[in-house]
Amino acid sequence: MRFNIVGIWLTWLFVMVVLAGVMWVLFMFPLPGGSAGIPSLEEVLGLFAHLGVGGTITIFAVVFLPPILLTYFEIWKARRSGGLSPATEGGRRGGRGGMVNALLRAFLARRIAPRITVTVDPDRFQFEGPGVRDGSALEAATALRVGHDLKVGSIGDEALAPAAPGVLIRPFEEPPRLDAPWLHEEPLIHYCRYYLMLASARHARSFHFGVRPVVTVHKAHALRSFFRGRETEVLDRVFRAAAASVVTFA
Repeated sequence: MRFNIVGIWLTWLFVMVVLAGVMWVLFMFPLPGGSAGIPSLEEVLGLFAHLGVGGTITIFAVVFLPPILLTYFEIWKARRSGGLSPATEGGRRGGRGGMVNALLRAFLARRIAPRITVTVDPDRFQFEGPGVRDGSALEAATALRVGHDLKVGSIGDEALAPAAPGVLIRPFEEPPRLDAPWLHEEPLIHYCRYYLMLASARHARSFHFGVRPVVTVHKAHALRSFFRGRETEVLDRVFRAAAASVVTFA
């Protein structure tokens, strides 16, 4: 909701700046027979005196009333929809507003977001992105160490060190049985989020501004035995939860 309200007032400010520029041009470069120069305070006061109280109130209402009414309308809609902005509500309902927002996010992601290529393998993932020096790939073992407080202590090759504290988790150590689900999605999300940030280190600030990387996944079929043919669906969910804005498969 607050983003819509900020947009309303920024639009109002932009319109006021444009109108002020137009008025400045009219006063500084008048039509033949008019007076030139910026109006003095006496001339402005004389204008308001000529308009009278009703005219002055009308001018202020025309200038300030539209953004105020739109702000109250946004607050009313947010309260009516349980705290959701109209854009969010439209997106959840699959409406045109949600589609426009999704297309806008995809456009921004493809224009300014870092692009990362991930080659997956049960033992190691390979990350390529602008944060990797000399254009080489960043390889890391698919391993994590979790402490007794359930916090991730180490990730990747560091987690494979025998002296590393915590419980070792290998998401792809062995395929699950046919009657058992795969239970390591959350650790894999932590793993991917960490290395996505490293691979886009030059664009690390973009994470804080809501610009997420575009991820292209290679060799997803290497994990087919773990996901029973649903590897693209699971990996898409994992990488999006790990901060990717767009996930494609090659």
